[in-house]
Amino acid sequence: MPSSLKLRSTTMKNRILNSLVWIGVLGSAASPLFAFQDAKPAAKVEYASQVAPIFKQYCSGCHNDRDREGEFSLSSYASLIKGTSKGAVVLPGKVEESPLVKALSAEGKLRMPPLDEPQLTADQKELIQRWVHEGAVGSDPTVPLRERLKVRSIDKQKDAPKPIGSMVVLDSLKRVAVGSTNYVGLRNTESLTGPDVASTREAIGKIAQLRVSQSGKLVVASGLAGVGGQVTLFSLPDLTIEKNIEVGEDALYAASLSPDGKWIAAGGYDRTLFLIDAQSGNVVRRLEGHNGAIYDVDFNPSSTLLASASGDETVKIWSVATGERLDTLGQGEGEQYSVRFNRDGSWVTAAGADRRIRAWRIISTDKPAVNPMLHSVFAHEGPVLAIAYSRDGSRLVSLGEDKKVKLWNGLDMKPLGELGTLNDTPTSASFGSDQSSVLVSTMSGTIERFAIDVASSVAPRSKEGAKLIDIGLAKTGPADSKSVALNEIEEVEPNSEHQKAQSIAIPAKIKGKIFASKNPEGQGSEAGVDTLGAEDEDWFAFDAKQGEVWFIEVDASRKGSPLDSRVEIFDAMGKPVLRTRMQAVRESYFTFRGKSSDTSDDFRLHRWEDMELNEWLYAGGEIVKLWLYPRGPDSGFKVYPGFGSRYTYFDTTASAHALGETTWIVRELGRDEAPIPNGLPVFPIYFESDDEGQRRFKKDSKLRFEAPADGKYYVRLRDTRGQSGEKYSYELSIRPPKQSFSLSCNVTELPIVPGSSREFEVTAVREDGFEGPIDVRLLGLPEGFTATQPLYIEAGQHKCLGIIRWKEGSGEEDPKELDVQVQGVARLPEGELVQMAPKPIKIKRAEGKRVSIEVYPKGSDLPASSTLPLVLRAGESISAKVIANRGEFKGDIGFGTDDCGRNLPHGVIVGNIGLSGLLIPGGQTQQELFLEAAPWIEPQERLFHLRANIDGNPTTIPILLRIIK
Repeated sequence: MPSSLKLRSTTMKNRILNSLVWIGVLGSAASPLFAFQDAKPAAKVEYASQVAPIFKQYCSGCHNDRDREGEFSLSSYASLIKGTSKGAVVLPGKVEESPLVKALSAEGKLRMPPLDEPQLTADQKELIQRWVHEGAVGSDPTVPLRERLKVRSIDKQKDAPKPIGSMVVLDSLKRVAVGSTNYVGLRNTESLTGPDVASTREAIGKIAQLRVSQSGKLVVASGLAGVGGQVTLFSLPDLTIEKNIEVGEDALYAASLSPDGKWIAAGGYDRTLFLIDAQSGNVVRRLEGHNGAIYDVDFNPSSTLLASASGDETVKIWSVATGERLDTLGQGEGEQYSVRFNRDGSWVTAAGADRRIRAWRIISTDKPAVNPMLHSVFAHEGPVLAIAYSRDGSRLVSLGEDKKVKLWNGLDMKPLGELGTLNDTPTSASFGSDQSSVLVSTMSGTIERFAIDVASSVAPRSKEGAKLIDIGLAKTGPADSKSVALNEIEEVEPNSEHQKAQSIAIPAKIKGKIFASKNPEGQGSEAGVDTLGAEDEDWFAFDAKQGEVWFIEVDASRKGSPLDSRVEIFDAMGKPVLRTRMQAVRESYFTFRGKSSDTSDDFRLHRWEDMELNEWLYAGGEIVKLWLYPRGPDSGFKVYPGFGSRYTYFDTTASAHALGETTWIVRELGRDEAPIPNGLPVFPIYFESDDEGQRRFKKDSKLRFEAPADGKYYVRLRDTRGQSGEKYSYELSIRPPKQSFSLSCNVTELPIVPGSSREFEVTAVREDGFEGPIDVRLLGLPEGFTATQPLYIEAGQHKCLGIIRWKEGSGEEDPKELDVQVQGVARLPEGELVQMAPKPIKIKRAEGKRVSIEVYPKGSDLPASSTLPLVLRAGESISAKVIANRGEFKGDIGFGTDDCGRNLPHGVIVGNIGLSGLLIPGGQTQQELFLEAAPWIEPQERLFHLRANIDGNPTTIPILLRIIK
């Protein structure tokens, strides 16, 4: 538990007491332990006001009605007198024979509390002995906290420094409410050090939280650890007390008044969430479900939902109307200390001991639902103690145990900078009335103000940042390579070091060898000639202007050369040129097994739930991009392109990774952007390449270089193993970008049974940074045939899937076979680029049994089609019905596992694949289909289909899926 929460409760260690070993106590020697004078005390000891608070403080943490350590509870007088199954623990009038009294002075296992826990004072022990001696008389009447406070040592600390447990800005009054032990005060916002203009001591115990409601009420959560909690409701501006509500058996840490003013929610150490009628002050519901202390609560703007953050590492969403738990957000890896709904209630944000801030989209307010996670950011170098939204919801402030105060875009959780560093641990934050400042309270009792540059601090709302692919075209060089010839240049030795680099004019193609040539006629190395047997590398110097993009490509391995090339760029001083910086925002590691350098599948990562598609993953110098979520307990992420060998980005090199190797989710920093200090590393990426990122060039290199400034640059080419020789020849090209693509089709023959359809797949290889969409067209398809149209490869993606359907004709009129050409069209800066697949699809007539498959929207009597769409909202799921007309086929009809749902938009998956995939078992004719959309997916329309994994692979007709916000 972070140090700042010491004010809120005793530590968990002080709560975990060993069970009483009553048998051992009862079996100990009966020697006299206690002696009293015959004279009676002036006043008898009262159980409720004197004895019960001692048991609450030292014993009830483990010996209570919920956790009956040793089968014993001290929660009430009745449970105390009841004792255990072994017998009574208090024998009225018999001090020496009472097991409870013996345990207070015993040693070893029999001692209560154990020696490593806080101990009763001698006066407290004597008080309990006197109470037993007098007959152990008692009952369970309600004793106000103020009365119970009399026996607590906290009341003796009046001269100790008063930490501010919580603070909140009161907009309309231009004042600040502050809470300390047994004290709530109001200060002017311009005089944060006081004096207080109003104060009260009606709130008892440690003030854990102050919240102000929309109706101008001040809600205070307080209480005494091990004794009880209190919610105090004040009206403003004069702190007039309206309600003083005592709830629970331990201190409260949080309380909030609903926006409609009807409800108060409160929670604390005893793990129970109390829903209180704000008018009567009565507890209407006790919401059970957390297994740890409740540290924060918040209502959504419509007062229909309640969120609670807990030490059990979860956030729970509750229905206010029914008390039903609608969702448990269990992605946390540490206690969750703070939770807040955003301004319109469309998502909820939480933070805690795992140093992260997470946000989830709320998709249901009246029934249980799985609320998808929108964002997860690594925020601080220590636990995140509190978060707070600005009034308009555009910004979020976070406080860390690292004493940092940070600002975030409240719309997309992008970092806006660090506001400052505190001198002590923060306890709460609140935006100023004009939202141009943030006020932060600390444990030392101070309030600090941090200014915000409103005009520049809020970034424009992005389209989910790294979660979308940049579909823009790469910058071009000084001229298009289709119209500019490359200068043909022969390598000239000596050029094996920076100072001897061969000067070239680009664009150019250089022919050379990585070869240490023999000295002519015994000349030494001082003559400037490479020495025989020395490790060789070739340097070339060229000039470039700022912003120019050049592609540096090696052709060697593809032509049979043994050269395993590596190219690097250096500046005029011979230093590597920095390409970019990647800041880690989440830390993880490989689980289950390591990874080879080739595979794109089964990336099993710790806490993968915090990750999102299209985020960068950094591991051992390699950067990949997440493509598909794990689809079950025995699977991992797929990374781009989603098939075959994985792609690497920023011209990094794929490598093998060991089980347990650390990985990071990273984001690219802007050229002048300062990293957000979050305790995670920043990785520099230089202009260098070992292997081409799409893994098409064998061991050859390809590097994209964008000149950071006007000047001279050097390219170094060498063998990555340090080898050289006469056969180590190469061609090195330095050229402008040539944005393009090529197409291929997975089939050259497609047998189709008339009256049914078959699937085909088109793959694109993208060149030089082209990431735009590609329209796919079928040419030569005659009447009687239909196909998926429109069909396109999405921006940034590499495949699409379509179907060709052969309508059943009138016998001899049907062709036996025909050729269909596959064409791709893309828009480039210079106009449309049209490419053809190298081979046509040859459609052939086939014979066989027909199984037809249709998908019906929920509640519809008509099948989904290109005119009757399925409508899916981003971040949500829908269901439909798959129906099979089996004909004579009796077996299982499977539709695949993670490849189920063909040609779905990137970010949409079939959610109910199970271990066996989507399946219609033998003898059945239908199955439910669930489609789920990632929260970041943009509105669009897409034709998809299902394909059966049986003979002939029949498919549905193309179905229109419409994605809406």
